[in-house]
Amino acid sequence: DSRKRIKTASAPETEPKLNAFQKKVVQVNEALLAIYTGQHEVARRILDKMVQKSDDTDDTIPLAKVSLLMKEKKLTEATQLLQDFIQSGKQKQVSIYCRLTYVQLLLAQGKVNQTCDYLRSDAELLVKPGIVATLVTLYNYLEDSKSAATVLNEAVDRLYNLDRTKGKTSRALAYLIKQNIIYQEKQGNAQRVTEMLEILHKLYPNDTTTLSKLIVHYLKSDPDRANLLAQKLPSIKQLAEGVDADMLESTFGKRVQKAEKTTEKTKSGDSKSTPATAVATNATKQKKRRKRKIRLPKKYDPSSKPDPERWLPLRERSYYRGKRGKRGKQAAIGKGTQGAVGSDQSATTTMTTATGAQRSMPTSKTTTGGATSTQPKPTPPSGKVAGNKRRGKH
Repeated sequence: DSRKRIKTASAPETEPKLNAFQKKVVQVNEALLAIYTGQHEVARRILDKMVQKSDDTDDTIPLAKVSLLMKEKKLTEATQLLQDFIQSGKQKQVSIYCRLTYVQLLLAQGKVNQTCDYLRSDAELLVKPGIVATLVTLYNYLEDSKSAATVLNEAVDRLYNLDRTKGKTSRALAYLIKQNIIYQEKQGNAQRVTEMLEILHKLYPNDTTTLSKLIVHYLKSDPDRANLLAQKLPSIKQLAEGVDADMLESTFGKRVQKAEKTTEKTKSGDSKSTPATAVATNATKQKKRRKRKIRLPKKYDPSSKPDPERWLPLRERSYYRGKRGKRGKQAAIGKGTQGAVGSDQSATTTMTTATGAQRSMPTSKTTTGGATSTQPKPTPPSGKVAGNKRRGKH
């Protein structure tokens, strides 16, 4: 899509309609598209033609060349190109973007000291809080805390003078002063901290936090100055405005009653114990559980060893022999699922009895249409069952 647009923009039909600036923008975009699509030679040709034709001092062409060299991973050539462009006196003022790309290239090669020197030499960049913060972090990386402190101090002084000339107070100045106070406190420079607090108090006289910090710092060095500044603090009446004293006393009194109850209990139990220890002991007492007495069986003999099979059911124990009435044939009845055989012995006995009964029973031969059938006669029911059936009982 972008190729189609560039073709339409760079066509011979549209060239007479465009002015010089628009033609330059189209050529730069064509070169950038060639860089991103991997056509480095095409991009180089376009940029060289632009340098030959135009004598502009703009940084668009060198930045496009730098991007091409960075794609080809030629960092040293890119830094040298930008350095030559910045040091040459063709342009009136190099843009911040161009200077920051030069800084980025130096950091990519690991030249931290060179980047710090370049940033400190640029007075315009040192006014901005972001660049001051980068310088401080770089000096901390190099373990040079003194130079970091000097950078912060210089930035604050420069911004303060600029604001005085303009007659305005910028937010950047207040931010830098606060950061400088924190840093100087870490370094142990109390005199510089008081100076910074004085500047903040002049800029924002109604800020009570800065005023209280200033009083604390002056108490150590100049107590008379601290007393004078303390008079500027708001009175107790001003601070107590909008505060309901009765509500505070009622809430505080309720809490005190609960505390008194705990202390009274501890005093009655233990005169030496403190309320904190009393609360701890009460908590431990509540957590403790009541011990119950161990109940032993009536026929318990401590000398005898316990039965190892005591956790098994009675029928599964080795010494279980069953009841007297259910020995022999009736031992397997009533055990297991419905239709299942009790044991191997009962299965064999039932099979032998069934075969013996079949052999003893007489066979009846009936001839129906020449076919013979040998079927055992059904066994008659016992006397009690037959009698019940005759009587009509079910």
